[in-house]
Amino acid sequence: MSSPRDKIVQEAMRTLLNFVFERDFRESSHAFQLDKSCHTALNQIRMQCGKVNWFIEGDIDQQYPSINHTILIGLLRKKIQDEPFIDMIYKYLRIGYGEKLKNKKEIRPMKIGLSQGGLISPVLSNIYMHEFDV
Repeated sequence: MSSPRDKIVQEAMRTLLNFVFERDFRESSHAFQLDKSCHTALNQIRMQCGKVNWFIEGDIDQQYPSINHTILIGLLRKKIQDEPFIDMIYKYLRIGYGEKLKNKKEIRPMKIGLSQGGLISPVLSNIYMHEFDV
């Protein structure tokens, strides 16, 4: 659970990330975007495809836990040159994830996964998945 201060910082980060990346996302992408939902996706299909008899809904199982931090940071660096901001996102990625080494009290940070409760996780997921849309 994030503290109120963390939530304020994450909301500011989310706003900045949306500002930088939102216009790059495909019109056909409706996940976790401002003013978009499954209803807008269905409406777009109806308007562009005419009469259809059936739909296939897709869901990527375990999407958040499988996002590679190194790849995500690389995608962010393509458009963001502010290293302190990138560093703050990198620190956010490391929160809550770790792997306890056998027979040791040490925890090694993992290199994949997003916190599912975080305010910036949806936009980071969109940035990561945008490459698949392209």
